[in-house]
Amino acid sequence: MKKILAVLLSICACISFAACAKEETPKQEVDYTMTFVNQTGQDVTQLCLRPLEDYEWTDNLLQESKWENGFEVPVSLSGTVPVTETGWQIKMVFSNNTEQIWKDVALEDGAILTFSLDDGTPVVVNASNDTTKDTTTGTNGTDSTDSTDNLDDTTDNTDSTNHTDNTETE
Repeated sequence: MKKILAVLLSICACISFAACAKEETPKQEVDYTMTFVNQTGQDVTQLCLRPLEDYEWTDNLLQESKWENGFEVPVSLSGTVPVTETGWQIKMVFSNNTEQIWKDVALEDGAILTFSLDDGTPVVVNASNDTTKDTTTGTNGTDSTDSTDNLDDTTDNTDSTNHTDNTETE
């Protein structure tokens, strides 16, 4: 009996030390309204995000059954969220049931983010500051011609009515 009690106390002590050793992620209060533009070449059936890999994906943010290629969708993020040094992860599930993840995406109020695939590589362009980011390597560049767990206390409100992208190319 004493051995069982000693083992249980040892396990509790290990768990306590592990919990104390885990560093608390700093949090911040946000109220972002952004526009996401789908230039992936495919229709999207699910749009999810998370601040860090340690967190679960949000529920599907789309209120419609699909987000068509060439259309934009307004995305709102408000509440207390973890501070990320490199950016958020955005996951899209396409109508053919494949998925793609964009990493290190900087979310900010008023951002217009265009998501595309360049030979299968996820690329995001922030039209607010004209920054292109290859989201597989995290490298930044500017190119004005290439348009290419549940979160604690976070509310993601997305009105996913499709709006046509009236951008014309010459």
